[in-house]
Amino acid sequence: TLKLARHDWQLVQATLLAEEGMEAIRSIRDFGWQPNITSLTAGTKYYLTFDSLNNHWATTTVNTFVDGLFERSVIKTAVYRDGSNNIAASGTLDPSTVKITVTVAWFSNNATTTKTLETYLANLFGA
Repeated sequence: TLKLARHDWQLVQATLLAEEGMEAIRSIRDFGWQPNITSLTAGTKYYLTFDSLNNHWATTTVNTFVDGLFERSVIKTAVYRDGSNNIAASGTLDPSTVKITVTVAWFSNNATTTKTLETYLANLFGA
């Protein structure tokens, strides 16, 4: 029972960290699409850090474990549109939309467990 309760606690915390990661990426986007989202290399694993000097979220390639246990990473993937302007596996690159995957991983019971959230992020403000 204790082992299960411990695992459930970690799953809940990982889920909250993944949701916070999505909110952080939206906040980063709101500080400027070009310098903060377009500049990220597609397929590269990034980590989130809170810049207390400027009071906002930022990305880094340096891994920092949350609470010494959880690895939270963010990956940007390019988005393509077909002839009907629908998201597709190939077609025309959409420079104003990216797919964001936030993954939280932790080691428990001799195995790595992950919680993943995915969403599409759009350049809402045109900057």
